[in-house]
Amino acid sequence: MPKHVIALLPLAMHWLLFCLFAALAEPTLNPKKTYEYEYEGVVRIGRDMADLAESGVKLQCTFKITGVSLQTFLLQIYNMVFEELNGIPGQSSFKPSPNLTKRLAAELNRPFTFEYSKGQIGDIKTAGEVSDTIVNIVRGILGFLHVTVKTTQRVYELNELGIHGVCHSVYAVEENAASKELYVTQIVDINDCRQKAAMYQGMALAEENKNSQQRGKNVVATVKYAYTVKSVEGGGLITKASAQERHHFTPFSVKGGNCKLKATRNIVLLKETDTVGKPVTGQVKNRGNLMYKMGKGAAPIPVVMIKLNDPVPKIADLIKRLAQDNIYQLNSTSSSDVFALIQLLRASTNDDLESLWKKLSGNNEHRRWFLDTAVEVTDGRVLKFLANRFKAGDISANEAGQALLVAFNHLTAEAELVESAKEFLTIPFSKSHPLLWNTVVLSYGSLVYRACAQETPCPVSTVQPLLDMANNGLAKKDDKDMVLALKALGNAGHPLSIKTILKFLPGLSVRSDSLSTWVQTVAVQSLRHLASRDPHSVQDIAKTLFEDRTLPAEIRMLASMILLETNPPLPVILAVAELLLQETDLQVVSFTYSQLRAISRSRTPDNQHLSVNPVEKIKIQISIGPENHKSELSEMTVTQLVEATDAAPEPVISVRVLAISPDVKEVGYEAAAYYTPAKQRDDIELIVSEVAEEVNWKICADLSVQKIQAEAKAHFKWGAECQTYEVALKVSTEGVTGPKPFLYAEINWEDVPSFMQALGQRVKEYLPGVSYIMGFYQKHEKNTEHEVSAMLVASTHEGFDVNVKIPEWCRTLEIAVECGVQKQCMELLATRPDPTIPPVEVTVYYESLCPGCRSFLTEQLFPTWMMLRDIMRVHLVPYGNTKELPERNSFSCQHGEPECQANIIEACILNVTDHAAFPVIHCMASSSDVIKAAPSCLQLYAPSVEWGTIESCVKGGLGHILMHENGVKTQSLSPAHTHVPWVTFNGVYTDDLEDKAMSTLFNLVCKLYEGIKPPVCTGALKKLNRSFC
Repeated sequence: MPKHVIALLPLAMHWLLFCLFAALAEPTLNPKKTYEYEYEGVVRIGRDMADLAESGVKLQCTFKITGVSLQTFLLQIYNMVFEELNGIPGQSSFKPSPNLTKRLAAELNRPFTFEYSKGQIGDIKTAGEVSDTIVNIVRGILGFLHVTVKTTQRVYELNELGIHGVCHSVYAVEENAASKELYVTQIVDINDCRQKAAMYQGMALAEENKNSQQRGKNVVATVKYAYTVKSVEGGGLITKASAQERHHFTPFSVKGGNCKLKATRNIVLLKETDTVGKPVTGQVKNRGNLMYKMGKGAAPIPVVMIKLNDPVPKIADLIKRLAQDNIYQLNSTSSSDVFALIQLLRASTNDDLESLWKKLSGNNEHRRWFLDTAVEVTDGRVLKFLANRFKAGDISANEAGQALLVAFNHLTAEAELVESAKEFLTIPFSKSHPLLWNTVVLSYGSLVYRACAQETPCPVSTVQPLLDMANNGLAKKDDKDMVLALKALGNAGHPLSIKTILKFLPGLSVRSDSLSTWVQTVAVQSLRHLASRDPHSVQDIAKTLFEDRTLPAEIRMLASMILLETNPPLPVILAVAELLLQETDLQVVSFTYSQLRAISRSRTPDNQHLSVNPVEKIKIQISIGPENHKSELSEMTVTQLVEATDAAPEPVISVRVLAISPDVKEVGYEAAAYYTPAKQRDDIELIVSEVAEEVNWKICADLSVQKIQAEAKAHFKWGAECQTYEVALKVSTEGVTGPKPFLYAEINWEDVPSFMQALGQRVKEYLPGVSYIMGFYQKHEKNTEHEVSAMLVASTHEGFDVNVKIPEWCRTLEIAVECGVQKQCMELLATRPDPTIPPVEVTVYYESLCPGCRSFLTEQLFPTWMMLRDIMRVHLVPYGNTKELPERNSFSCQHGEPECQANIIEACILNVTDHAAFPVIHCMASSSDVIKAAPSCLQLYAPSVEWGTIESCVKGGLGHILMHENGVKTQSLSPAHTHVPWVTFNGVYTDDLEDKAMSTLFNLVCKLYEGIKPPVCTGALKKLNRSFC
């Protein structure tokens, strides 16, 4: 037998034994046996910080599992001890809770049955009166028996049912041949669940906010299980298991507000015996599978410690006792009685509440206690009870106002309940006192606000009574009615109320000019909640009011406050700052500037678009090109080389400086230098570009040195693809005579930023004094805010770390104001799009060798993309009229086999190079030979990608797959394409859009973009003729 075969025998035998052993170790339970386990579960929650209190619970018990039938087993729990922790870790310890132990034991001692087969828990059954909370505790215990052991794999992944839902699990299996045991580790990602056993229970007075919820979702939510499975007859027996569960979440939208929940659970097999007699299960009801269950509208207190039957006498006794104990001050020893009272009230019926009112309303103290606690019923019963009081008039206006205010705020904000609450606006008793009427109207507005947060779009019927009140007040010209209605509309924050509010805003309605300043200021304030629900509409209104200098100062100040509550982008804030520089009303300036200063220093998540991502480190990459190109480039400039060979030259040196921040893609700058020596002159080209997605900012510098004429010319261009600004410099010593060296310089420019014009004016002031090259005077003013410092630290023998500090003039408003560069920062940020406005999605279905396609890509799409890439996204699909030939495993292209090859090359480039793909494909389409130009174009625009990677994709199976996917995309077009290029905008194709795309794509993209148009959109491209394939 060959030696290499002999060497493999131990490994083969090892795997054979493992597979046989794993097959026998599949978890199972013997229906003729009784298994006794010990269980301990601990849950702790807190900030996990020194000297901060935590809370926790601990459950210890013993449970038996007895076979009832082949796949049905009985679970019995006994010897239960429940403990609690409330205090500082290390200083406090778990303390027994006998009352809670007794309460839980009363239900946990009931029989539970469950189905079990091949390590999987089926339906769980118990008595119908057992609460969901108790059944969930049982699910947590039985979850240890639910484990999937595969017989042929050591590491595997599954999406399977568990106590947390249908979640993603990763298993790892290790054997111990000596002890005949398997060690199984299971990791469950609770954040990756198709079905999740979770319920959101917010605060009674808090609005559900999607952004806050997203920030508050679990950062970490995992469970790690560890099982020890012993091989027994017929399968495997779990002898020991543990679970470690972690949840990190943010209950409040503040930085560093994470709370941490840690849960540990363990079971240990105590003994295994033969079953004696037949187990008794009693009457049981199916309670579902292993996943945690929570009923709709689950009570905040999951374990009720009192009996809720016959609540009326218990409520009456509790109120009398509480009133007596708390006549002078709150007695802390009676706090538990208050919780018991609320639970009993929530178990009462409408008739019970009426009966209690008759019993208790005769005593002032009893009456007050009942009204103050009955509002915690928080559903339609309390509305009906209070409506009866309003109609009967058997409570005072003061009592009614207090009760209704709390009842509306604690009421569950559902559409049916809001409709019931509307009745209070029509009951005559509500208008019996001005304070009560104000309370009813304003509280109803707040209820509408919470209801609209639950339902989108919010029905107009909920806010219609308030709209009618506002219109009636305007018709009567009653200031009090208008102010009350506007305040209620402000509380409601209903999007459809803007049209009504506009009638009261000065300068925006003819009738509003005759209104008092009081009404107008309240109308401005009524926009505060709408600022978050419809920020774009409110932003335009508030900006118009703020800019109108004919309005009173208080109205303009309120408008600035509302404007800033819409979370405007930085350019809008800088525009406000620019207006303040021209403002003459110091009251408006002071008020608005104080708000801007507060925003500039804010670090809240809502203002994160104004903050700066911290730079963790800076990475510098330097690449030096080959030196053997000098002789080949003799007598040729860089431009001539490209025209002659249709290939791009290699840079002499390229440098990339990247800033690396946590959770942010790398950004920075890249510089490439090209050198072309010749006999009469040397040409040098430098290109500096920004490294980031969706940016096209560049600096292009060309320097030509004449060796014979002693002259040098330089061109500097920068901006979007080096097309925004340009400066030309000419330096010469020709024709100069005299004893001193002399240098002649000439500068010309087409367009430069305003701050450079100001700088040039200042330089011009110095020129008359510069009569000799070394004889000049310069005034220097030190300003640490404008200094740049760098520190290099040798971290290893192979490299060094660089720490660079730069002035951040435009990063925050405060710095921009203090440095006096608000206007320049506005110009810098003017073209940055609003991140909330989606870009225009342009998708081009084309063929690589189609003349019309190449013309559209190079003459329309790429120039437009270079200037508008901030507001558009380009998607390329190279396929067109290609036909797939499955029987040959190939493709048939309209322009022959070379086009098929070029299509696959471009498909691979799109797949590999990401954001650099379009420049590479544009370079190819601009060349005379698309295929031959591919390697040099890739090297020029995506130097980090090796051509070998593209070749592997083209020649391997990936290229064929990419082409097939492009074919599926092309063939699924609706309407079906009839020619190429076929262009869609935001997924839509029309003949009109195509006509405009083929002639003036630039104007079309500017028109389709729904955000603020960038300044470049004021221009237009030359209209071109159409060409198709």
